Amino acid sequence: MNLKHVAIKLVLYALRLYPIKQNRIFFMSYYGQQYGCNPKYISDYFIKNDRFQRFDLVWGVSKTTEFILPPRIKKVRLFSFKTLRMLATSKVIITNYRLPDYFIKREGQHYIQTWHSSLRLKKVEKDAEAALPASYVKMAKRDSKHTDLILSGSRFSTETIRRAFWYKGDILESGMPRNDMLLQRNDLKKKEIKLQIGTSSEAKLLLYAPTFRKMFKANDYKLDFSMIQHILEQKTGEKWTILVRLHPHLIQYSKDILSGKDVIDATAYPDIQELLTVADICITDYSSLMFDYMITKKPCFLFVPDLETYKKDDRGLYFTPEELPFPIFKKAEDLLGLLQEFDQNQYRKKVQQFTDSVGSYDDGTAARQVYEHIENICFRAKRSEWNEAI
Repeated sequence: MNLKHVAIKLVLYALRLYPIKQNRIFFMSYYGQQYGCNPKYISDYFIKNDRFQRFDLVWGVSKTTEFILPPRIKKVRLFSFKTLRMLATSKVIITNYRLPDYFIKREGQHYIQTWHSSLRLKKVEKDAEAALPASYVKMAKRDSKHTDLILSGSRFSTETIRRAFWYKGDILESGMPRNDMLLQRNDLKKKEIKLQIGTSSEAKLLLYAPTFRKMFKANDYKLDFSMIQHILEQKTGEKWTILVRLHPHLIQYSKDILSGKDVIDATAYPDIQELLTVADICITDYSSLMFDYMITKKPCFLFVPDLETYKKDDRGLYFTPEELPFPIFKKAEDLLGLLQEFDQNQYRKKVQQFTDSVGSYDDGTAARQVYEHIENICFRAKRSEWNEAI
């Protein structure tokens, strides 16, 4: 632990003199790097449904100037004294990643780990322990020891958490809050998203969202967007726009990947879930977003030109791409035939079979279930204590 973390830890110890605020919830996503993922959709639900504003909502962010948050939320910069005070006095702490070693959980605090995907292709935590840094394993074990609740998106994930997360506590089999929007019909919201992207509300959209590999090879990412649009327009009789969402580590290669008319670079768009909501077709490779998009039952294709190399990854895979319900292509030109021959009914059957096999819990109510759990922790439990005292 470095000197900065030691200092933070000492401050957090001193801040134990402040009482825990029974109604305060502290949120953080990817170590403050974004306002997104499951914590965002939980806090959004609180904003919409906490009509009497009983909860004090706080978000920890790395750079306050880069985040626009709803007015109800207090935005605090990580490592500031105010942030540490908020963290030390929050009744509930919600994050989607491991909390660092300097975090000290107080007696009476409730720590909820949402994690950041319902399913994943690459093995994680103890299942991939040999490939993980010893420092991370130590931090993960410590974090699991302090965790009170982990969210699960499927029966498969529950089994993974029990086996691989060094965790014996409660699991809420709610589905993932970030997936609720994918299962709820909200035409107005979709129009708003399309307007922010820069397309018309009637536009048909294909989202291409590749992940990052350790070694960049342009051919592992490059698709003929013009030809894809041509095939889709012939097949559907409608005009198509392509959205490209690159991993942050791929931005420097965007000129090698992006090309063509009616192709929009959506890399800077702040919320991938919103892009999945409006996309009519998705193309990815090994990203776990395939499992989020799967619940919409809309077409998802996997572009995996380096499949054999990827299979040999030192972390290992939970599923081989061939076991997944998604059409796979290894050469960019092969996608054209897949699009022409695509059978929506057959695809839906495969998706349903896979969804059944992993036991998905996503039904559009995950955020509500988390809200009710927290409401019980913050208020009903307190009322029970008051009643006993009386």
